[in-house]
Amino acid sequence: MPSKFLYCEKSKNFSTDMKEIIDIEWENAEIIDHPVYGVLVLSKDRWKNWVFRSMIVIMVYISISTILLAIPKSTEFNFIVSYILCGSMFVLSFWLSMCGWMLNRLGSLKYGWLFIFLSLPMYIGSYFMTLKTKKYDISYSKIKDEIKKLKEEEMKNYQDPRLYAISGEYGEWEDEDFVKGG
Repeated sequence: MPSKFLYCEKSKNFSTDMKEIIDIEWENAEIIDHPVYGVLVLSKDRWKNWVFRSMIVIMVYISISTILLAIPKSTEFNFIVSYILCGSMFVLSFWLSMCGWMLNRLGSLKYGWLFIFLSLPMYIGSYFMTLKTKKYDISYSKIKDEIKKLKEEEMKNYQDPRLYAISGEYGEWEDEDFVKGG
């Protein structure tokens, strides 16, 4: 069975047959005839995609900050994960400010400046989360060092119970006592 494209090639009214195949509405598009890149078709509603991306970045930021607050700061592995999440929060803040910048370039100034100004508290929040994690990390390492010093001190003062002096009285070596008290 021949395809419709082959049929159009063989027909005499090629342009009218192509209109039947390709039906594009250009009412929401901007057509640019670029000398290097050729004809570019850009949607006038591209700013809506950037608003959607910005909202996704905000939701991911909120979820990461919730996870960061919920992680117990009691092991070194949790500190590593916390620092990685703090860095990703900073990157998300940067992404939101870049989304706002792109919205400004696309002509949607209201949304652009809104997301740029929303990125500022996100930068501050990621900074304070990093400081909080660092504070827990320093206190954890101090506690760990104190416990290590106590164990070292205990090991210095440790005396093997087998080397304790004995008085030789009844009941000190119950398993090996051959003299039973009366």
